[in-house]
Amino acid sequence: MIDKVASVDSYLKLSFIVLMLALFMPLYGFMYLGMIVISICAIIIYVTFNQIDVSFLGHSKSTLFFFLIYLIYPIITIFWAESFKFYYSQIRFTILHFLIYFITYFFLIKIFPNQKLFLKIIIGIGVIYILTSLWELATSSHLYTSKYYGTPIPIPTGFYYNENNQNIVTSMMLPYAGYFFLTSKKFFKRFFYLFVMLMFVIISAAAGARISMAISVPFLIYILIRKRSLKLTGAIIIAMVLAYSFVSIYKAKELRLATAYLKHQYESIDQEVNDYRIGSTKIRVNMIKNTIKLFEKSNFVGVGAGNYDYHTKQGDFSHVDWIENSHTYFFELLANYGLFLVIPFILLLVGLFKNIFLIYKGASGNLKILAEMNMIQIPIFFAVGFIPSSFFPIFQVWVFIGYLSAFIYVNRQNRKDAKAEIII
Repeated sequence: MIDKVASVDSYLKLSFIVLMLALFMPLYGFMYLGMIVISICAIIIYVTFNQIDVSFLGHSKSTLFFFLIYLIYPIITIFWAESFKFYYSQIRFTILHFLIYFITYFFLIKIFPNQKLFLKIIIGIGVIYILTSLWELATSSHLYTSKYYGTPIPIPTGFYYNENNQNIVTSMMLPYAGYFFLTSKKFFKRFFYLFVMLMFVIISAAAGARISMAISVPFLIYILIRKRSLKLTGAIIIAMVLAYSFVSIYKAKELRLATAYLKHQYESIDQEVNDYRIGSTKIRVNMIKNTIKLFEKSNFVGVGAGNYDYHTKQGDFSHVDWIENSHTYFFELLANYGLFLVIPFILLLVGLFKNIFLIYKGASGNLKILAEMNMIQIPIFFAVGFIPSSFFPIFQVWVFIGYLSAFIYVNRQNRKDAKAEIII
């Protein structure tokens, strides 16, 4: 009987790993939707046959409050929907966010309690991103999912449509590469995790992802200061010099193209908004103004699910033709759903940070470092919301939110169990 249970657990763990691969490397379109259905069915069967108490699903009050509002309020906005096409599209995203969070949270508590192993899987996926990006930069070729497919433009997009989406995910992987770097004892392991973080920075730089650079560069500097390893830092610098020398000799043309592109991207920060192609930061400022305008017109209740996209596609652009989306999750929620969802969203972030901080205060050793990295994840989550044109299709971030909730629950339970043992 024990062998059968262990076998079932192994199959469930495998299904979760496949789901993660399908979510983080969406090469096959709706493949991840099928894996979500399979995962939900597996959870239902597991809970039914093992008679598991599922009350832990509502353990985090701020998260539960957010997702209840996140599911209910958008559906209610059907009463003032102006386009059912956009409405149903956004409702579908909302439901998928909830399901991905729920599945991750459940699996990381009941099926996959070794959360460090889960984080290594995430780092493994990050390494695949790095290898794919290096292949793109070396060959000037892209996967068919990329908007640059068929063009020689040296911009790494990985498995995603554009460079922004990949940089969102790698930015949220950074703290866990940092955790393994700080806790690894062997030199070659520390070198490996430092290399991963450094490559995330280089990929962000090559893609001209200024927000990702603003996240990753300070984080890398902070990690290096904390470790204070001159030997390791020196090895990385030597490796970088050798790599740059090789590229400048054997890939001089690609290096010139990439340098010209990056110069264009970073010089555009202070330019006035008069052309879509400049990629200026001021374009994002005008997008935010656009969301606030619609928020005020809706009497602060939001224009409703999908209505923001509908309005912008009718010509209500952000002072630059063809730029439609808000490019920030916070204001995207504000325009669509008003304060009804923005307040729960803020409570979600504050609640996660507060609970992780309490674990951090009472922890020591590696657990304290992991709690610290998880706390850093909260401001990163808020910052990456400013990267994509729309945050709704970025399903991967809800895996991280599910992990943070599971981390809080597991460590609280461990603390309770430890206190119970002392009393006994």
